[in-house]
Amino acid sequence: MIQNLQLSATSGFEPLELTKVRSYLRQTSEDDDTFIQELIRVARVKAEQVLGRSLMVHTYLLEAYGHDGVIYLPMPPHGTISSVTYWDGDEWQTLVETTNYTVYGIDNKYIAVSTGYKRIRVSYATTAYSSDDVNRIMMELIAVWYDNRPDMEEAELKVVKKLAKYKLWEAA
Repeated sequence: MIQNLQLSATSGFEPLELTKVRSYLRQTSEDDDTFIQELIRVARVKAEQVLGRSLMVHTYLLEAYGHDGVIYLPMPPHGTISSVTYWDGDEWQTLVETTNYTVYGIDNKYIAVSTGYKRIRVSYATTAYSSDDVNRIMMELIAVWYDNRPDMEEAELKVVKKLAKYKLWEAA
């Protein structure tokens, strides 16, 4: 199966608050706030990549070709599915839940559809996965970046390895 996943929108708040990160970094000045906010965003994106989970509310458009009737929705936990459509050769046609497709699995991460629908598009929103441990490790990563600005690659790798133990594993 070939899948193409596009991030359509991000909403809500970053999982880490600027004041908490500033305190963790022992920064009392607001001089670096813009830089720290960017580090918060980058740490969240890195954590999402490593974990395979959404840490904020995101809207995705997934297109799948050549599926076997089961389509995996990346980046759980999932909230709502806005639409499921298929290409009939001329235009996109809407499928109706329970009649044409079924959502199932922990975090609603699978959709079952007929294999007759060769090309499927799913528009869905995620919810924010939250973990105090993941947030603490993201703060460690931010501290590594903040303290080691010129040479942070090796230090980052150590922190990312810690984060990887919280990764969402998929069945093959």
